[in-house]
Amino acid sequence: MERPYEEEIDLWDLFFVLLKRAKLIIGITLLGFLSGLLIAFLTPPLYRAEVKILPVEPVREDPLLTLTQYLGSLKGLKESSGNILFEIPLRRSSEPKGSYLTAFPTTNVVLDRLIEEFGLLKVYNVKTKDEAREILKKRIKPQLDQRSGLLTISVEDRDPQRASRLASRCVEEMENLLKDLLKKEASKRRQIYEAYLEKIRSDLSNAKGELQNFKKSAYEAFLKFYEQAKYEEEIPQVVLQVVDPPVVPEKKAKPKRALIIGVSSILGLFIGVFLVLILESYEKRKASSS
Repeated sequence: MERPYEEEIDLWDLFFVLLKRAKLIIGITLLGFLSGLLIAFLTPPLYRAEVKILPVEPVREDPLLTLTQYLGSLKGLKESSGNILFEIPLRRSSEPKGSYLTAFPTTNVVLDRLIEEFGLLKVYNVKTKDEAREILKKRIKPQLDQRSGLLTISVEDRDPQRASRLASRCVEEMENLLKDLLKKEASKRRQIYEAYLEKIRSDLSNAKGELQNFKKSAYEAFLKFYEQAKYEEEIPQVVLQVVDPPVVPEKKAKPKRALIIGVSSILGLFIGVFLVLILESYEKRKASSS
C-alpha cells in the first residue's frame, strides 16, 4: 500500500535534484543548441534537381505466339521421321518493367560518364574515380511510382545549375546505356532467327506439297522477325520519355537547419539530465561511504 507514496517521493526527489542542478542542464542544452546552430549554418548547402521519366517499352510481336497459332491449324502435320517440323525458340522473358531502371542511374557506366563530363574529381576534391563514384552515388536517388510508372531521379549538388544539368545528363546517359543493351539483345535475336531461316531454307528444297507450303509460311514469319531484329540492331528504339524535365532549384534541399538545431538542443537536454543523475548518484555513494 505504501508503494505509490514511495514512487511519488522518488519523483519529487528527482524533480528537486534536477532543479538543484538546473544551471548545468541549461548550460549543456545551450551548448547543444549552439553546436546545432554552427553545424546548420557552416555545412555547405545542397540543391536538389528532379527529372521525371516514363519508361517506354518496345512493342514487339511475339514470334512464339504467332507461330503457335499457325501451328494450331496444322497439328497433325509431321515429317515422316515423326519429329515436329522445327523447334521454336523459347519465349523471351517479358520486357523489364520500370523497376529495373532504378539501378541504372548509379551504374559505373553512367557515373563515370558524368564524372568525366562535369569534372567531378576536381569538384569533389578527390583523387580517384572510386571516391567520386561513392559521393555521386549518394547524391543520385531514383524512385519509382508503382501506380503511374513514373521514375523520378533526384540529383543533389552544391551548385543548383550543375544539379539541374547532372539530372538531365543522367537521363541521357541512361538512355545511351539502354540503347546499347537493346542493340546487343536485338543482335542475339537476329542471330537466332538467322539460324532458323537457314534451317528452314535448306528444308524447303526437300519438302513437297502441303509440307512445302507450311515450311514456306514458317520461313516468311521468321523473315519478318529477322528483319525487325536487324532494324532494331542498327537503330535501337527510344526507351525513355522525359515527362517533367529538371529545372534549376531555387531552395536548398540540405541541410535542414531547423531540424538540426532542434535535434541538437534535445540531445543536449538529455545529456544534461543524464550527467546530473550520474553526479547525484556519485555524491550519494560518496556520502554513504564516509
